[in-house]
Amino acid sequence: MIPIFVDQSGGDKLATFDLPFYGFERDWNDLKSNCPYTYNIALDLKAETPSLCIALNDKTYTTASARESKYCEDLWKGNVLELFIANQGSPAYEEIHLAPDGAWWAQAFSDYRQRADNDRSLTNPGVVTVEIWTQVILMAIPLRVLKTNFSDLDRLLINVTCMSDGKYFSAASFRCDPPDFHRRENLEAPKIIRLS
Repeated sequence: MIPIFVDQSGGDKLATFDLPFYGFERDWNDLKSNCPYTYNIALDLKAETPSLCIALNDKTYTTASARESKYCEDLWKGNVLELFIANQGSPAYEEIHLAPDGAWWAQAFSDYRQRADNDRSLTNPGVVTVEIWTQVILMAIPLRVLKTNFSDLDRLLINVTCMSDGKYFSAASFRCDPPDFHRRENLEAPKIIRLS
């Protein structure tokens, strides 16, 4: 199960870089393989702006790496962490990308690979925040700009995938052949870890 940390305590901003990070041990063909990226996913529900938080830890980081937070199309063509989220009982889902250089992208889908008409307000400056801390990239997306309903976590479905140097990785096991990140059967109920 893919863990999601849930902070309902309020107070200070959730420091996701202090939470455990999870890696990818197998590629999408279920072959043992090492991926240089680890991640964690969290919901900061009692913050002033309740947010979905994604942290990407890049173990290959060097001080020479150029990093700048920006909205960018076509991140799937390079090294990137991908989050797929949906609600049970709905064909709709969302895909969010975060690259090791700080670039990001998000898209809502009304059904399998059918792009929904997005409210592009999430691309307005300051709506999505990305912080770059040495080898960790932190992203926060306000829940109000996402289509997924986070009020009932028992209905949440998720998968975290990654591409690194031409290899594809998935936190969930693929249940289709050939592997396809967008297929609903590849999303699973997360393991909810409540923070106190």
